[in-house]
Amino acid sequence: MLCYHGVHDGGERPPHGRFAITIHALEAQLATVLAGGRSVVPITGLESCAGGSVMLTFDDNLVSHVACVLPILRAAGLTATFYLSPADLGATGRLSHHDVQALLGAGMFVGAHGNRHIPAVEIGPAEFLRDVKACRAFLEGMGMPLTWAYPGGYIGSFREYHEHILLDQGFTVRFGTLEGVCRPSPLRVQPRYVIRQHSSARYVRAALSGGLQFVSLAKRLRALPTYAVLNRGARMGTSGDDNMPHAAPTEKVEVVEYRFGKKGHYDVASYDALRHVGPSKQYQQMVMANAYRGLIGPLAGKRILDVGCGTGRGVLDFARTASLSVGVDASFDMLATTKGKVNGRHCPLAAAYAQQLPFPDAAFDVVTCLNFLHLFGLATQQTIIAEMKRVVRPGGVLLFDFANALNGLVIGLYRRWRIKAGVSLPSEIRYAIGDNCRIERVYGAPLPTLWRLFYRVPRLGAAVEKIAYIPPFNWLAQGIFCRAVKDAQ
Repeated sequence: MLCYHGVHDGGERPPHGRFAITIHALEAQLATVLAGGRSVVPITGLESCAGGSVMLTFDDNLVSHVACVLPILRAAGLTATFYLSPADLGATGRLSHHDVQALLGAGMFVGAHGNRHIPAVEIGPAEFLRDVKACRAFLEGMGMPLTWAYPGGYIGSFREYHEHILLDQGFTVRFGTLEGVCRPSPLRVQPRYVIRQHSSARYVRAALSGGLQFVSLAKRLRALPTYAVLNRGARMGTSGDDNMPHAAPTEKVEVVEYRFGKKGHYDVASYDALRHVGPSKQYQQMVMANAYRGLIGPLAGKRILDVGCGTGRGVLDFARTASLSVGVDASFDMLATTKGKVNGRHCPLAAAYAQQLPFPDAAFDVVTCLNFLHLFGLATQQTIIAEMKRVVRPGGVLLFDFANALNGLVIGLYRRWRIKAGVSLPSEIRYAIGDNCRIERVYGAPLPTLWRLFYRVPRLGAAVEKIAYIPPFNWLAQGIFCRAVKDAQ
């Protein structure tokens, strides 16, 4: 999925600046697309398109889309989708209603880019709903499928409740501008590769091969003395003709949808406040952090990935000492909250499913998964852990956090069989971790009910809690933290 904005003839500086490319660059990039034998599919072919297909999109209803882009597409026999803001049609530098009809007459498609090209987070829910309804009427009046591209499209430009409003209004296909492989799904925002003024031929080739997710980390990784990234036999070197790693396989995945409140709208800020504010909760977080830090060990000079990073408590903690700390989560709201806490630390974030990590094999020294696995069934836990083992180097450290079914014996078993909580038995933990690695140590944290006594004297409590590092007391704690080391190959 390629996302373009302005196109110009190379004369005076275009209004879209770094997002504008020349006519010559567009022609060369389309030639690259066709040279690889790839098919360019329309928006109506998204659900059925085969691997290697390409979709072209143009945002912001600019006059150059008819003046410069349309003739090139016609000459090449290609179709594209133009994402428009209906309320802006006819404005200076924007397409007119007559131009839209010219696009439709040439066999092109149009979609909604907000009614007025305002990022969704800058308007209230009621106003956003009115804009969505206006866009729906506009598209239905032309017989177009209901597709939406978020203005801005970056992490933090929209929230989960915007997604629910769009789904309720029939917009089952929604796009952002996050770089990644398009995976057809009515439940997730689809990423697009944004073409910029200085996008190189390597960038376009990497996008077409599905390997661009890792480009932003490549320079950082190369700076480390132990850098060596292997992906199914393909090496990422340092020249402009690098073989980029393949994308993770596209398949149906189990997804956790956070829906709270009367209308099912999720507020991540409230989540952060409810889980981590207050002396007793801070004490529990401290005890758990002591456990996983003790298992991970020193991070200086190491590359660490936190899977299901949520609002960033783990990945930002690791960023204090690690050479590279990367967080991945499928929730854009979670990532937006994490991004707001970075405070100058180098902490790349990626939007992806835990079952389909967008990184090459053996890319990290340490891979963690904290307060996340309990949300899934045993089969999905296996899949997530298999991906974690794939992206950690041989001899690298894996850290898993499971909710314990033996928590205080009675408490955990009650949660398992009475309220169907996602807690795991020791045999299930070993089964989920599987082979190709060895479990070195198992810590428990925190011990049941003790936090109610010790959160007022945290230093004493932290010392007492270390009892749960010793078998068999570790299997009585609320959470089980397992340190495993991947087998050398």
